[in-house]
Amino acid sequence: MYPKQIAKEAGKAALSKKAEDVVILNIKDLTTIADYLVFLSGNSGTHIKAIAEAIEERLKKTAIIREEKGKGWVLLDYGSCVVNIFDKETRAFYQVENLWADAEKIPIE
Repeated sequence: MYPKQIAKEAGKAALSKKAEDVVILNIKDLTTIADYLVFLSGNSGTHIKAIAEAIEERLKKTAIIREEKGKGWVLLDYGSCVVNIFDKETRAFYQVENLWADAEKIPIE
């Protein structure tokens, strides 16, 4: 699966679990850490876990999966695509996606 497809599939899986404010950014011309970043919000720890599980299930055939869990934040690393699942407060506090303000936003469709 290509990086853009991974990002879109992650977004679709998140939306299937009622994730909020899903944003996909194309950062391949801005940095070498990844090609795409996906940001989204969940309403609770249980909701964030359900979203992460839905994304992992949809992308289980994708080779690289690493998960880091912190309070209010789950990161799923697919190599060329990194998915960030936040609770609303943590997302508002860190504002990580603002670091990539120049990045192209990709529609999920």
